[in-house]
Amino acid sequence: MGALNKYVRCAFFQREVCNSTGWDKRSKSAAEYPLYTHITIVDWSRANEPIPALVVLPPEVANPEEWMMQVLESAGGSIRTNKNMLVFLTPDTTQLAALRGLVRRYLALEEIIRSPSFKEMDAEDREQVQEQLREKQAGIEGLFLKMYQDVYRPGASGVKKVSSAASAFPGVKTLDEYAKQILEKSGILLERIAPEYLQGVLQESGGEVSLSQVNTIFTGVVDQPLVRNPKEAIAGAIREGVQRGVFGVRAGGGTFVGEEVPEEVLRDGNAVLVASPGEGGQEQETVVAPPEPRVVTLTVRTSTNILYPLLQAAQRLRELQGATVLLRVDDPTGAMRRLKQELEKLLRDYGCTVEWEERQS
Repeated sequence: MGALNKYVRCAFFQREVCNSTGWDKRSKSAAEYPLYTHITIVDWSRANEPIPALVVLPPEVANPEEWMMQVLESAGGSIRTNKNMLVFLTPDTTQLAALRGLVRRYLALEEIIRSPSFKEMDAEDREQVQEQLREKQAGIEGLFLKMYQDVYRPGASGVKKVSSAASAFPGVKTLDEYAKQILEKSGILLERIAPEYLQGVLQESGGEVSLSQVNTIFTGVVDQPLVRNPKEAIAGAIREGVQRGVFGVRAGGGTFVGEEVPEEVLRDGNAVLVASPGEGGQEQETVVAPPEPRVVTLTVRTSTNILYPLLQAAQRLRELQGATVLLRVDDPTGAMRRLKQELEKLLRDYGCTVEWEERQS
């Protein structure tokens, strides 16, 4: 019953899904169950930790957007500081009546199994009741996945829909796994941060920013990518960036550049990320505009694990009139072949030209 506990015994489902069914009278607190595997499923009123948290909307919320905005603003009576860590999953309420019906039938079968008369049944009848119970449990789990399809994230002007899957992902059996797949497919959920991304943060901050502020940017400022473990990913990006000389870290009266950063410095929120010595230090040469416009070409190389900057860049590139975009995806595994029909239809529907090339690795 582990998967069922994940869904039905959460605090909000006790109130909203299972009221009048008797389920909530026997349920333990949601906190007593292991409610996470990849993204923590949380009671929204307490969700304010610097880790990705999936907030599952109660099915009968009259105004989901207003409800999500209230959650973004407060956490347990306090101001919510880690807004960017939230992921919302909203329901298709047309499925609620069917869900309640399945829960009631499941509970009725549970009562039969607990009753003294169950022990008096012959083995075949007992097996039949238990099989029906398993079928109802599978039905509840499947209906939850069907019911909760829309994923939302905090945005600059409120909440914005990320995406929803046309069909269930193979092997996905839990709500948090579904949300994880959607976020990864959209390039929003990241395992690591590139040092160059922090370099951009540094430039936007005027050339200096404390490590505690860097952490706050990723956990509290909306429209940033969602990092699975922000503290660890930021430390890794700083460590790599300093070793490569992309930027430096100032701490204890000295500056680390092109060398290993001690762990105690990476854990020091007062340490400061600074521009690499010499960067911007030379006097900038005055650039005279050429008489003729010059053709400018931008080449970007990244992996499919770090697509978020491309999504943000695409919003700005829309402002360029007459520009064209050439996208090349190199897949050494050949796995992209499975997506060929889907991608080709999507791209051609929008008038894109598509060319596929297969070659020996």
